[in-house]
Amino acid sequence: MHVGEQRYRIADVAVYEGEEPQGAVPAETPLVVIEILSPDDRMSETLDKLSEYRAWGVPHVWMVDPDTRSLYTYEDSGLREVNSFQLPEYGVRIALDDLC
Repeated sequence: MHVGEQRYRIADVAVYEGEEPQGAVPAETPLVVIEILSPDDRMSETLDKLSEYRAWGVPHVWMVDPDTRSLYTYEDSGLREVNSFQLPEYGVRIALDDLC
């Protein structure tokens, strides 16, 4: 995704609403970005990436840690562990058991 003038990011999952984004590198802000932690991910780099998504205007920034079976949302106040991911504007709730 083209998140800035000279900045690109590759999210593990990006969910768009409305029409499909155009081009090989979308410049449209997604509704949801999901990062799935890998064993070699550094938390500081992941938090930077999540922060950048929020600054870009992504309304729902989520993180999954498969090793600890934990779900997190990243909000303006920072990272928060949650029991499920929710899209209240669509009536969607995704619990950990729905993912694994």
